[in-house]
Amino acid sequence: SFYGGRLTADIAEQAPSTLEIHGGEISYNYATGNSGGVHTNAYSCAETVTITGGSIINNHVPIGANAGGMFVEHTNTTVYLSGNPVIKDNLSGTVQRNIQLHSTNVLHINGELTNTEPIGITKSVGTGIFTSGLSGNGDATHFSSDIALYSVALHSNGEAKLCTSASVSAAPTAINPTYTGVARTLVNAGTAIGGTMYYSLDNSAWSEDIPTAKNAGDYTVYYKVIGDETHADYTPADNTVAVSIAKAPLTITVNDQEYDYDGTPKGEQNNNYTPATGMADKITVTTFV
Repeated sequence: SFYGGRLTADIAEQAPSTLEIHGGEISYNYATGNSGGVHTNAYSCAETVTITGGSIINNHVPIGANAGGMFVEHTNTTVYLSGNPVIKDNLSGTVQRNIQLHSTNVLHINGELTNTEPIGITKSVGTGIFTSGLSGNGDATHFSSDIALYSVALHSNGEAKLCTSASVSAAPTAINPTYTGVARTLVNAGTAIGGTMYYSLDNSAWSEDIPTAKNAGDYTVYYKVIGDETHADYTPADNTVAVSIAKAPLTITVNDQEYDYDGTPKGEQNNNYTPATGMADKITVTTFV
């Protein structure tokens, strides 16, 4: 068990059958092979690593080697994680490699995570779920991806996953309808890859349904993609479409009329107006001579 102080060496520290890190600092180690910080390397026996605090920082391996910080190399290793550990700035060459997990290994979250600095994660297979027990103990913000191609998101089961982002293959386009007295569809649907397109008129309330509006005027339609189980959500840098509903046309014809003056006003006589569809109950035309 490691509770305090600083552990430094010029080679990686390999975990014994049980390693507990509750405080202190593992830092500034350099390994010529895998992992400058902690390297679990159990081929034929079970290993358990428990981390509740402390720091694994600024450890290095050469470019192409695995995980400057912590390398979980085999399925025989179980890693328990909780509390407020700081695991950052560990490098493989010049790129961040903080915790690297074997393809099927996950981090077992056995208590509340309180770390405010995200822990960088890499999986040997690239993407997939990498936690067990995260729901109720934390969320995706406790982690980040050390590979720029991927991001961290929550799976529907509440666990964290490494995934590529969804994308937009065709953005929604404005329809710009004309007022008819009924709600009009504002945009043509966009097309998403790796998720479902969502729309909003206020950038707050979102729905899969394409938004509609009734009154003439200007509108802004916002859109984004909610990722599926293997993709992260995606919001384009410019995610708005400007739309206008034009005012309806109206034609009024007033006919020439002659009357013998008798001192009384004359009401509507033989005058015609042609409103747009849906507007007949909105207009009253009255003429007096």
